[in-house]
Formats: sequence, C-alpha cells, structure tokens
Amino acid sequence: MSDSQNDLTIHFTIGPVQGFLAQARRTRDLWSGSFLLSYLSGCAMAEIINPDRKWDGKIIIPDVTEDPLLRWIEKVKKGEKDSESPPRIGTLPNRFQAIATDPTNAAKAAVKCVKASWKTIADEVWRKYVNSTAHEFDSDTEKIWNRQINNFWEIYWTVGDLSSIEARKNWRFYDNWQKGRPTIEGGDHCTIMGEWQEISGYVRAKDSRRQDKFWDELRKNTGGMDLLKGERLCSIALIKRMFPKVSKETIGWEVEADRWPSTVYVAAIPWLKAVLDRPDLLGLADKYAMAAMTEAGQIERRGVSERIFGEKGRGHPFLEIDGHFYFKS
Repeated sequence: MSDSQNDLTIHFTIGPVQGFLAQARRTRDLWSGSFLLSYLSGCAMAEIINPDRKWDGKIIIPDVTEDPLLRWIEKVKKGEKDSESPPRIGTLPNRFQAIATDPTNAAKAAVKCVKASWKTIADEVWRKYVNSTAHEFDSDTEKIWNRQINNFWEIYWTVGDLSSIEARKNWRFYDNWQKGRPTIEGGDHCTIMGEWQEISGYVRAKDSRRQDKFWDELRKNTGGMDLLKGERLCSIALIKRMFPKVSKETIGWEVEADRWPSTVYVAAIPWLKAVLDRPDLLGLADKYAMAAMTEAGQIERRGVSERIFGEKGRGHPFLEIDGHFYFKS
C-alpha cells in the first residue's frame, strides 16, 4: 500500500466479541449475539460507503461486494424493497478496513451510526418489555439500563497504520485502570453475563421477594418461554434474548429466530425421528402438542420442523413446539 493510500485508510473494530457472543444460554442467544454484532458492523460500513456522503468511502477488507446483509442494510436505509428473502445470518466481521477522502469524519460518522442503531434496538426492547415493570417498582432499573446500554460497546478506529488500532485499545484499558473504573458491576449479577448487574436493582440477600416479583411481572410481558423462571438478566442479555421479537421495527425485517432449534430441541431430535416413523404414535403426539399450545400459549415454533426434517416434518404440530415440552421436567 502506498503512503498516500495508507493516510486515507480507516481501521475499524467493534467489541467485545467474546463477552457478547460466548455468554449465552440458548442457541438463539448465541445466534442473536452474532447477528447483532455483524449487523452493527454493517451499519458502520454502510455509513462509510454511503454515496450521499462527501468522503467517497469504500470497504477494502473484507470483500463485501456480494454480501447480502450489507445489501439489505443499505436498501432499508434508502427505503427500498427487496423481493428476495432477508438475511438471517450475520455475514460481516466485527472489524474492517476502508478508505475515504475524509477518513476521520467518515469514521466518526460510522461510530455515531453504530450507537444510534444499537440504541434503536435497546429502546424498543425497553418500551415493549421493560418499561411498564420498571415504573411499577421503586428500583434503579432505568438507571442500570441506561448505564449498561451506553457503556457496553468498545468501538475503536484509527487512520493510517494497522498496528495503531491495537495501541488505541490499550489506551482505553489504561484509562479505565487509572480512573478506577470497575470492570465488574455491583449488586446482584446477571445469570448469563455474570459481570453485569441484573436490571431489577434488588439485592437477593435483602429483597428476594421483591426481586422475584419484579421478574415475574416482566416475564408476563416477554412470555414464559422467552424468559424462564430463575433467569434474571442484565440489559445486554435481555436485548439479545428479545431482539428477534423487535427486529422488524428496529432493523426493517423479521429474522424469524423461532425457527432456530434450541439446545433442548436438538437433544430430542433422535427421539422425534423415531416418533415420526411411527404413525400410531404420531397421531397421539400431535394431539398432545395441540393441547399444550392451547394451555401454555406462545410455545409454537412454526417452521422449525421443516428446517430439521424437511418435507417429512410438515403438518405435524408435535414437531413445532418448544423443545422443553418434550421432557417430563
């Protein structure tokens, strides 16, 4: 690379990767974290290559010429429609290189776009699932939520040499250490992302009844299968869990994550195959599933059977219920 192009090169990265992806309890959480990180990186890329900007931006690493996620992000931002099925897989990495005639302002605009896109998703999860419960209880939920939402992402960018971005990351760590900022929050911690405080704000040793009541009320909004008994989450984990339910309003298309098999569903697949080969049992199994859907509600996982079993799995309610209902426990 020539020195002149190096002076225009943007190195951009979004993290934490492991802290956001690996801390998951369900396959849907794992998928959701991966998709969200990829989506936010795509928002940054789309801002840099936006033809309406004056910096003539171009992504040079990776090759995103045919990337379906980036194409959809661009189309949604332009208000255009696409006849093809929307992407469900996060195909963009969390770091990339770009060139622009005004790299500093291009990178700053990309950071602003990432934060705005993240806040749109967070605000919708808050409005739809948390707001009513938060205002019912005299706790610090909103304060905790805003602190976590505003301080979670670590976004770094540099212009010029690639090695300088690693140095910039170290500046942040050193700055946190110098100012005594804690890396682990106080209070009771999230049952999935253990270094973050759960959002009720109650300490279990003193207010276990109030804490349980808070989560019981919030669970009424999310549905019992989306937030299980005993799960007490931070804002980040809750957003990962509920993102598929707000995707249409926040990113412009439905991601249909209910069709993603859970770990308990995957564990039951050998048994489900055996039932599928027994017509005498399959009829009884379908009756059980219909009764379960009537009694429990929000347990249907439409389309998951076809994804796992193909044409053979179509038309059987028993193969399209939440995996927990295959186990006595």
